[in-house]
Amino acid sequence: MPPFRIFCRDRRKGGVLLVRKLENIYYYSMGIIFAALLAALILSGGGNVRDNAMTEILPITAAEEDGFYTYRFEARDLQKLGDCLAFYTEHQTVTVYADGREIYQLDPPHSGFGRTPGKCWNFAAVPEGTFWLTVEFTDVYRKQFNAEPEFFAGNLQEMREKLVRDDMAEAVVSLLHIIAGVFMILVWLIINNKAQISRALVFLGMIELCLGVWFLGETDIMLILLAEHRGFMTFLSMLLLMLVIMPFISFIRELFGIEETVGWMVLYGYNVLGILLSVGLQLAGVADVEELVFVPYIGFALMVLYVLYAVVLLRKKGFIDGRIRIHIGSTLMLLVVIAADLFQPEGPPNLGVASNLSLAVYLATLGGFASAEAMRQLEATKRSLYFEELAYTDISTGFGNRNAYLQDVEAGYFVPGHLMITFDLNELKSTNDRFGHLVGDRYIKDAAALINKYFGPYGKCYRIGGDEFCVSTSKLRMDRAEQLLHALCREQKRYNKESPDVVMGIACGYAAYSPELDGSIEDTRKRADELMYHNKADMKDGLKK
Repeated sequence: MPPFRIFCRDRRKGGVLLVRKLENIYYYSMGIIFAALLAALILSGGGNVRDNAMTEILPITAAEEDGFYTYRFEARDLQKLGDCLAFYTEHQTVTVYADGREIYQLDPPHSGFGRTPGKCWNFAAVPEGTFWLTVEFTDVYRKQFNAEPEFFAGNLQEMREKLVRDDMAEAVVSLLHIIAGVFMILVWLIINNKAQISRALVFLGMIELCLGVWFLGETDIMLILLAEHRGFMTFLSMLLLMLVIMPFISFIRELFGIEETVGWMVLYGYNVLGILLSVGLQLAGVADVEELVFVPYIGFALMVLYVLYAVVLLRKKGFIDGRIRIHIGSTLMLLVVIAADLFQPEGPPNLGVASNLSLAVYLATLGGFASAEAMRQLEATKRSLYFEELAYTDISTGFGNRNAYLQDVEAGYFVPGHLMITFDLNELKSTNDRFGHLVGDRYIKDAAALINKYFGPYGKCYRIGGDEFCVSTSKLRMDRAEQLLHALCREQKRYNKESPDVVMGIACGYAAYSPELDGSIEDTRKRADELMYHNKADMKDGLKK
């Protein structure tokens, strides 16, 4: 039995309406994402920091020997531009000397997250009266590639503000990845709680979230703000890269309906073992995750191979359509841009704004596919819920019909004291004969409205016959049920004074479930029926008198 059937039993009357609300939630969420994109593009520009806040300055001498670098500056040239020297390093320890006296040092943090200072912007304030400034770098890892460093002079605060401003575009795109990922996961959780849909959307949300946090952590803004947590940021960056592979493979499988294969399980196994191995070696102090960068790179290569395998498999089955072609084209575009960033003729491998934006376009393309599939499944669920609603709902009153009653009785668990209250409409046939079925239908609807008014908040209401109704509730005691029945009787009298043609007469009876008296809850209803028929007879006798 599909999950929406369970939902339908519990909330039959709101099934289709709820799915429409879920559709609205989805559309509003996507609207918020695009509104955030527009706001980000507007806010990413501007700023009051002057363009010459950072001026590049060249060292007078530079020397390198076996991963140890020394750069020397004449302080008076630097001090003409500002009181601070700024430079960027990756996995290098740094010491700065002013006339032989140490004024700045960057060492690996004592946090247990490796022996690297990570990626860092360094700011060394130059004391007044300094003649010579010496900067020393030492590579943490052997055979690491570092581009020739660039040094800048200026005011400390202005340089930081310029770095933040210049990196704002990349930061806001990264934040959009995070916003999109969170919304996709939340929307899927909300919708899937009520209507079963593909998991492609939630897997794509995980991808967006991981990549968004990773990209954001690589920005100069976060390098400045989280400078005291450099070791952890390096560890988290590599961990997120490894974590993104599994949801991506699962997304491709869900989106294109690929069945489980040995290759998929091998790829999953490799990724899990790679994560455990990398984290284990990091925590044991044997090797940093940065030294094991080949592990996620191999995983990404296998991921690309899996995508190619999926395309070949779909081609063999004759399933290549427009969305597959778009997916292939956007994948090739993304790979070209990332390759251009990674294999630059100068400088270390780095994913810049172009790669970030290309990835955003690629994920937006996949998100469009996943969204279309989710909405298709929602529409199918809405149709199913509509027919379920017809099967279990009395159209005239909105109550559960006899099918719903029998199903709930069969599936329910009833505790002693559970009340069954039955109702019967007096003179319904004669009302139909004298005034027509339109008036008779109004009699049924108005009577059902009164029953629902007093008993709907406490239990489930059913129309189990042409003029027979039943309420099943565990929220009422006998004395409270009697009070509500008296209130219902008073309401009938007011109704009859105002009604020109319908004379409403609702006979009622009630009984509480008792294991000693009843073999099932249906026996309880029969006992309530007996009291109801006595009440019906008393009401007729009263009319005769």
